[in-house]
Amino acid sequence: MSYPRVERIVNDHKNEVILSFYSKNQAIEFNKDLCVGCYVCSKVCPQEAIKQYHHNLVKKKTEDMYPDIPDAEKCSYCGTCAYMCPFSAITLKKDGKPVPLEEIEIVQAKVLPKLESQIVKCKKSGTMAKVYVDGKVKINWDLCVSCMSCFEVCPTGAFFKEEKVSDKGKKRKVDFNVRATCVKCGACENACSSGAIKVKVDKINYSGEYKEPFWSELLKRSQKSG
Repeated sequence: MSYPRVERIVNDHKNEVILSFYSKNQAIEFNKDLCVGCYVCSKVCPQEAIKQYHHNLVKKKTEDMYPDIPDAEKCSYCGTCAYMCPFSAITLKKDGKPVPLEEIEIVQAKVLPKLESQIVKCKKSGTMAKVYVDGKVKINWDLCVSCMSCFEVCPTGAFFKEEKVSDKGKKRKVDFNVRATCVKCGACENACSSGAIKVKVDKINYSGEYKEPFWSELLKRSQKSG
């Protein structure tokens, strides 16, 4: 048997990619029950190993938005994705055992700083979100095609069904509640088939030590729209 060996465990609740060597293995597990398709993991991955495959779908649901690691050997298993995941949907494993966030090597080495976050319960999904960003949701309703993908994937219920007419007289079937507890996760933007939604991250709240250039480059990637 040749090494490294790649194994995948995929079912209704998880997608786990395992890279095994002769005497040890490392893995990344995506928990489908917690993932909302925000793709923060894809944005912050230093190896660009985490991919998304929903581009050709017009109407999307959360299950269409799950990320994947197509090439297990491209992943460095650094744990950045697990640390930055707003929904605690990603677990780094070493030899089959979950690694707590505070014990991830790049966290202990202060490659990453401490995220200053608030824990918010998402009203619609019931999941908990780790909110550490300040930002805005910008919507061009004239581009909206009423595919309802934003409504389907939004974990908080900030997007809701309602008949509306834009300033230019275009009808739509969805609206956005600016007063709702939007967590600026970006799932709505990823799901939008017409490019009507943009989630702009103005600031990531953090404190403590960190090392250049890793964190600064991560900030640039995480603040990119889409």
